[in-house]
Amino acid sequence: MAINGTTTAPPMGSLEPTTPGVIPSNPKGKLGKDEFLKMLVAQMQNQDPLSPMDGQQMAAQLAQFSSVEQLVTLNETMSNQAAGQSALLESLGGSLTLGALGKSVEVDSSQAVDANGNPAPPNTVLRGTVDGVRFTPEGPVLTMGQYEFPFGAVLSIKS
Repeated sequence: MAINGTTTAPPMGSLEPTTPGVIPSNPKGKLGKDEFLKMLVAQMQNQDPLSPMDGQQMAAQLAQFSSVEQLVTLNETMSNQAAGQSALLESLGGSLTLGALGKSVEVDSSQAVDANGNPAPPNTVLRGTVDGVRFTPEGPVLTMGQYEFPFGAVLSIKS
């Protein structure tokens, strides 16, 4: 940068390119493996030949980068697995819910509401036959006579 004809170094942490016309390849400012390798090559090309970078220091930087890259990969893998498990659980929940159709159930009344949205009588267990299932974004909802309740409110199922 030039201020009043004098040259100053860019501020610490700045992403200003050192070569005119070079634009950082990652606009979000995240350092990926390609950017790291470019910086490492540039550092090696521009180091003072009379006092080169210590080999142990360079090895430590590479080891740190390798560890971070492995953690990022592990995080992505775990996120993908979590999404897959969530989809599997949702599918199993739907299957279990459909399996309750026509079965006698006992339900925690604190989670049941009637057709008008009024709560069921408190501190009771509702008993009856599941006669319908409705799938909502919050999960499956079962119907039993005039009451609706989430599958999680079912205390027992009998054939």
